[in-house]
Amino acid sequence: MKKLMMIAAFMVAAVTANAQREIGTITIQPKGGLGLSNVTNVPDNRLTVAGMLGGEIEYQLLDIVSLAGGLNFSLQGYDQKDTSTEKDRRHDLGYLNIPIVANVYFSKGFAVKVGLQPGFLVYSSRAWKDNQYVRHENDSKDGLKTFDLSIPIGISYEFNNVVFDARYNLGLTKVTDNDGKSCRNSVFLVTCGYRFTL
Repeated sequence: MKKLMMIAAFMVAAVTANAQREIGTITIQPKGGLGLSNVTNVPDNRLTVAGMLGGEIEYQLLDIVSLAGGLNFSLQGYDQKDTSTEKDRRHDLGYLNIPIVANVYFSKGFAVKVGLQPGFLVYSSRAWKDNQYVRHENDSKDGLKTFDLSIPIGISYEFNNVVFDARYNLGLTKVTDNDGKSCRNSVFLVTCGYRFTL
């Protein structure tokens, strides 16, 4: 009986030590960051710089579990070597993303997260690089899917309300209308935000 009491006390102490906020607490967090992006199964493709700006709202569901929903603009895409012209091509894809993630806090300030992220293509641009980039003026989305779905997986650490977040977004849906190729988004982002309690 003593052993059971000690185990129960230890578990309560561990949960209390890891608890982030009171259950029912709501916080908001503006955030921004940079990372690397690519689109899978594209010939001669290379990573390109990605960027994100947005925010999220988080609800403390349990002592160590919270749910968060966000809205952000993410500039992603890929670079490609055009073998016919020997010029580098850059493909920019801008998405309005709505990440919905569950956060599990394993220690004070440290969380592991996973969820779903629907996204909507709002911007598309291509550029050729010779001595400098020459961009197309048109915003053509021809041949591109306007809806994207991915799985965000990541970790975050909070210190004095400043939140550092590293997240990989694994694309589930095709980027293009091409039935023969399974081209999907692959994006890694590191962001920094500041958390406000409502």
